[in-house]
Amino acid sequence: MKTLVFDLDGTLYRGTEPIESGVRLVNEAMKKKIPVLFLTNNSMRTPEENVAHMEKMGYHNLLPEQFYNSAMAAAEYVAAHEEGTKAFYIGQNGMKQALLDNGFTITDEKPDFVFVGLDKNADYAAYSKALDMLLNGAKLIGTNKDRILAKPG
Repeated sequence: MKTLVFDLDGTLYRGTEPIESGVRLVNEAMKKKIPVLFLTNNSMRTPEENVAHMEKMGYHNLLPEQFYNSAMAAAEYVAAHEEGTKAFYIGQNGMKQALLDNGFTITDEKPDFVFVGLDKNADYAAYSKALDMLLNGAKLIGTNKDRILAKPG
């Protein structure tokens, strides 16, 4: 059996607005028990938060283990290929969970890494703090290079 793999932002929804053809396709696949995975470079949400976000838009029967985001990929990669486990991050729950799940200790005292993802609440102070850490030896780990967000039409 084939597996369907979907991007999220701009493919299945824009912000909180569902893309109706995506809703129909995913719900039909789930009903027919066709394996479905969701990949996203949006590191904001945990898999559980992604399920809740999509269910509000009419998607049904989704499971957290169907979701994989850029924070998860970055944290797994760094944990497997780099020395050090202390991390500071700019991001939201998805970033925090990915770091903790991969054995990182979150700190703002001499971190080995500064992970940066989407954080709609980050301010100048957070970025200044991150820059200071980078100038003092922490390695920068970015989780995506998007310059714009998909917004409702």
